Amino acid sequence: AKQRVTNWPMWVLGLVIMIDQFDQSIVRGAATDIQDHFGVSDSAIGWLLSAFVVVNGLMTVPAGYLADRWNRTRTIGHTVIAWSVITMVTAFSGTFTMLLLLRAMLGFGQAITEPSAASALSDYYPTSRRGAVFSNQQVMGLIGAGLGIAIGGAIADSFGWRWAFVAAGPPGLLIAMLAYALREPPRG
Repeated sequence: AKQRVTNWPMWVLGLVIMIDQFDQSIVRGAATDIQDHFGVSDSAIGWLLSAFVVVNGLMTVPAGYLADRWNRTRTIGHTVIAWSVITMVTAFSGTFTMLLLLRAMLGFGQAITEPSAASALSDYYPTSRRGAVFSNQQVMGLIGAGLGIAIGGAIADSFGWRWAFVAAGPPGLLIAMLAYALREPPRG
C-alpha cells in the first residue's frame, strides 16, 4: 500500500512561495522611500518592479527543464538562500542602477522555485489531492504579496527602505532550512 503523505510538504513549499511573493512586494511597500532616496521618477520605480518579471519570464522555461532533472528540494533550498542573501545585500545599494540589477537577479529565484515546487508537489500528492495542494500554493502567494507590501511599507516608514530588505532575509533563510529537510519525492 502506498504511504500517505502528510500536509507538511504542502505547507513548507507554500512558505517558499509566500516568502518569494513577500520579497517581490517589498519594493511596492517601500517605493516612496526608495524614490525619495535616489530621486527617481515613477517610471524608474516601474522599471524596478518590472526587472524581476523580465528575468523571471526569460528563465522560467529553462528552469522548468532543469527542475525535471535536479533534486528539487535541494534546488529550492539553495535558491531561497541565494535570494534571501541578495535581498539583504539590496539594502546596501549605493545607486539606483545597483538596486535595479539586484532586484532583477531575484527573477531567477521564482523561475527556479515555482516549477521545482509544482513538480515536487505533483509527486508528493495523488491527483485526488492536487487541487487542494495547488490552491494552498496560490493562497500562500497572495498572503506573501500582501505581507510584503504591508510589512515592507511599515518598516520603510519607521526605519528606512534599507531595513525593509534586511528584515526580509532571515525568514527566507529559515524557510530554506525547512525546504532542505524535505525528502525528495520519487518522480512520477
